[in-house]
This record gives sequence, structure tokens and C-alpha cells, in this order.
Amino acid sequence: MAHLLPDLISQNQAGFVKGRSIVQNILLTKEIITDIRLRTKKRNQVVPNVVMKLDMTKAYDRLSWIFLTKVMRKMGFCEMFISFIYELVENNWYSVLINGQPHGFFHSTRGVKQGDPLSPTLFIIAAEVLSRALNSLRNNLWFTGFGMPKWSPKINHLAYADDTIIFTSSCKISLGLIMRVLTEYEAASGQLINKAKSSVYLHDRVEEEILQKVERVTGISRKEFPLIYLGCPIYYNRSKMEFYSELLAKTMPMHLLAAVDPPSFVMDKLHKIFAQFYWSNNIGESGRHWAKWKKVCLPVQEGGLNHPLWSAFMSNKYLKKNNSIFVPWKQGSYGWRKMLQARDLMDHQIWWQLRMGSLLFWFDNWTGLGPLYFIVPPEFQCNEAVEKVSDVVTDGRWHVTGIRNNLPEDLAEYILHEVKPPAKPEEIDKPWWMLEQNGEFTVKSAWEYLRSRGEKKEVYKKIWVKGLPFKITFLMWRVCHFKIPLDEEVKSWGYQMPSRCFCCVAPKKETVPHIFLRSTTAQATWKYFCAAAGINVDGMHLHQVIMQWWTADVPAKLQNIFYAIPSIIVWQLWKKRNGDNHRDKVSTRRVIYQASTDVQ
Repeated sequence: MAHLLPDLISQNQAGFVKGRSIVQNILLTKEIITDIRLRTKKRNQVVPNVVMKLDMTKAYDRLSWIFLTKVMRKMGFCEMFISFIYELVENNWYSVLINGQPHGFFHSTRGVKQGDPLSPTLFIIAAEVLSRALNSLRNNLWFTGFGMPKWSPKINHLAYADDTIIFTSSCKISLGLIMRVLTEYEAASGQLINKAKSSVYLHDRVEEEILQKVERVTGISRKEFPLIYLGCPIYYNRSKMEFYSELLAKTMPMHLLAAVDPPSFVMDKLHKIFAQFYWSNNIGESGRHWAKWKKVCLPVQEGGLNHPLWSAFMSNKYLKKNNSIFVPWKQGSYGWRKMLQARDLMDHQIWWQLRMGSLLFWFDNWTGLGPLYFIVPPEFQCNEAVEKVSDVVTDGRWHVTGIRNNLPEDLAEYILHEVKPPAKPEEIDKPWWMLEQNGEFTVKSAWEYLRSRGEKKEVYKKIWVKGLPFKITFLMWRVCHFKIPLDEEVKSWGYQMPSRCFCCVAPKKETVPHIFLRSTTAQATWKYFCAAAGINVDGMHLHQVIMQWWTADVPAKLQNIFYAIPSIIVWQLWKKRNGDNHRDKVSTRRVIYQASTDVQ
């Protein structure tokens, strides 16, 4: 069913539809609410905007099976398939736990199972009725929608599964129409809107009389911004620390960082939380940062630990009929300003394929070499009379004299022989993203181009073995980068202290090579495993020993085991070192036994 959903489900619904994401709804909601101060004109009256956030009571559990089958039939599914789906959802039994013991069974009469991979798909098919009913209000002459900029698409709601947010005006008739749609949907689908947990939001300067009218018509109480939608704080004024305090105090969904650009003070707080996770032993305590945050954030191989509705809205709101590359800096939402900032860093990666030749002759990259203004020698005088590429084209061919008179000889010859002249006056010039083979822009390729990077080494990927606990692989990462709190390392910070290994009878300096390779226990442990694997590591350094395991020529089914063994040995040697330092001696035999157990 997954391949059918994009054609069946409205663009307003972003949940569980291939090609759509939760980030799309968050970004679009932020952009719309940025304009909440705008007001809609209705019959010589100006009415403020209203945002309604709905809370569905046990949305999955209340869905009517009869309603679901009727919707599927209306969408064109065959009777055999509908019967199959009905049998799946109808075969649903529950048992009541009393003092931890199940007692009896009873059969459900509605709802889809939570956790069933098919349930979200079935739910959004049923919820499509609400989306289409709300969208149909735009054709109602009595309905006054949310006030938006002139060129913006008229969006009156967004949904992610059962999380629905409605954008409308405070017009009494419009609010009544929306409530009628919601009431009819409740009656047909079995859904129930929890008005106590739902809320309406208006601009803080709206008159009290209008606030009371909205609450009276909808039966939903008003709340102050920020609006928390899909876990993200949405607001129209300046950001404040308290907007994010609740999110910082609990587990923060990672999609938030992809959807918003939190203020610097929030990011600083997040970095402190991340640092405590990596470098502190106890919650709330600080610890020494053994590696820079930029280093930790690099991809593994470098040693480090498309939104249709949103795109259309942003394009129509800010670009109107202009090309995105030509739009100048101007006022707009925070998200739009960040996009323009990124554009200035990336626009030289766009090569324009000539069609009608409307591009700027000197300032657009239509040759594939970059803008001509920056390629010609500094002393070369650019002819400002030549503005567009079409100015040097005649009847679909290059104007040879015009090209040679206005450019240095080498550039002129390159264009005349390598660049096809614009010969399709009915088509606009097409941008080609040079960082992707198919020419299509992707956020991934843009990020890869902009981000800071380290030296790429395939060997770094072998540290992170699937199935090994994070604490073991993270220790191996620290060992490979010499980020371990041993005596010699602590002395390098400026502390005056002896450096002594407690593992050996004749104490040596406590260093990474000694603890993990040259100590008596380390030598015995490595010898035991290397002999079993047929690996000779005599006279090698620690990193060379590890590389012998990682590059060993073994069958594919044994590769992960060979990748994991060095990490397991290092982990057990580290546990022995800590035990010896704190008077909890661990024998060499115990280390070998524990490492063998971990491998098994």
C-alpha cells in the first residue's frame, strides 16, 4: 500500500507517507505562524488569525471499522482487499490483567492495534476524510481562511497522523463551518476531539472580545505561545530560553534539530548535555573533554563518532515569479533568512543549462566554469551593455563577433566550441546541481560540501562493530585517539604526580601502549587470542596489532568477530587497570576468561 499513499493522501498529511516527513510539517507550521499578525479582510472588516491545535482522544482505539471500509471502498480498493483488511482489524481480543495475571478475554468492536505496522497506514486513510473536508472549505464563499501573503498557497490545516493543527480566521461563520466539519467527522469515524486538551492560539494583541468569541464558538480554551507541535516550540516573536526549557529537561527528539535552528544559548546547553554523556561519570557532574566537539561529530569514516508542500509554500510566498538565485536579501522568517545565507555559500555549485538565455551574462554560471565576472583577468573591462546571455545570440546561434569582442580569447573560444547556445525561447533556463550526478539538489550533498571534515580513513569504520555495546566501542575510539585518562596524559595537563602502573610487579610508567599492549596481562591476553587466530604481532605497536585483526583475511562471516576482538580485549584490560588502581585485583586468567566470554 505504501506506493499508493502519495497519490491518495492529501499533501496536508505528512505522517507515514513515503517522501514526506515530520520536518516538513514543523517548518511549514513555523512559516505560517510567522504571519499570524496578518489579518484577513472580510466584507470591509478585518479579522485576526486563529490557530487551532486538536487533541484526539485515543485516536487509534476509537476508529470505526465500518467507517474505514467505506473510505477504502470510496478510494477504489477492491472488495477482496477490503475484506482482508477487515478480517485483520476485526480479529482483536483483549485480556484484563489483575495482580499481573490475565483474566478472561473480550472482543473489541473498533480501533486498530497500537504497534501494528499496518495501523498507521489504515489510520491516515481514514483521516483523509477530515483533510478533504477541511480543504473543501476553501471553495465555500462564506469561509474566511488564515491571512497569508498574497502569493502563498492557502493552507488551512496540517496533520501528522492524529496530530492536527488548523489555520483559520476569527470570523464566527468560518469557525462555525470548521466545528461542523469536526462534529460530522466525529460522528462518522468514531473519533472524539478532547476539547479540554485542545487549544486555540491568537496574536497577543487581539482584543479580549474576539478571544471570548473564539472560545465560545469552538468550545476550546486559549493558550499563549509558544505552541508545542510535534515536540517543537512554535512562536512568532523572539525566541526565549524558557521556550526550550521543558524540552531540555527531558529526552529531546532528534528531529527537532533538523527542523529548527535553536538559539545559541540553547545549543550551548545541548552541547553541555552531550559532553556530560560522553565525558562525565555521574549525571550533573562535569568532566574533562577529551576531544573537541567538532571531532566527535565527524562521520565514522573520518574518525568521528525533499518537502513538496513546504517547498511550494516557500516558493510562492517569497519568490513570486522570480528565480530563487536572484531574490535579494529582504525581511522574512528566520528560516527564510537562513536559507538565503546558505544560498550565498552554495549558488556557485549551480550550473545553468541554457534554454531561452535569460541568465545574467556576467554573474551566472552558465558556462560550467563559474560566473564570467570572476573568471576574466582583473584588468579586463566588462561590457555592462551585455546584460543577458541572449544579448550575444542571433537566430539560435552564437553571435561570434559579440562573443569575441566582449571576452578574452580563451574564454570566447571555449564558449563558441563547448557551450551550446540557447535555442528554446519557450523554455526557461534550467538549473543543474553539480554535486549530484542527476543534477537534482539534495540537502545531503549540500551538507557534505559545507561541513567541516577530517581525513577519511576506512579503518575508522571498523571501530563501530554492530552488536557491541557503545561503552566498548567508545573506549576503543578513545584508545585509538589517545584520549584516555592515564597518569602520563594527566601529567601533560600540568599536574605534578608520579606515573605508575599498578598492573605490574616492577612498576612502569602508565601509558596507553603499556596498559593495552606491553604489560604482563596485556601480553598474555593478546598472545592467547593471536595464537588461536594465527596472527603474529611480535614487535608491533598497539595500532599495528589492532590493524592485524581488522585487516585479517578471513571468511565474511568471521569479519565482525575479528573487528570486535581488539575492542573486547582493550575493554577487559581497561577494567583490570581500574580494578588494580582501586585495590580490586583482577588476575590475568580472569581477563582472558572474561574476554573469551564476551566474544562468545
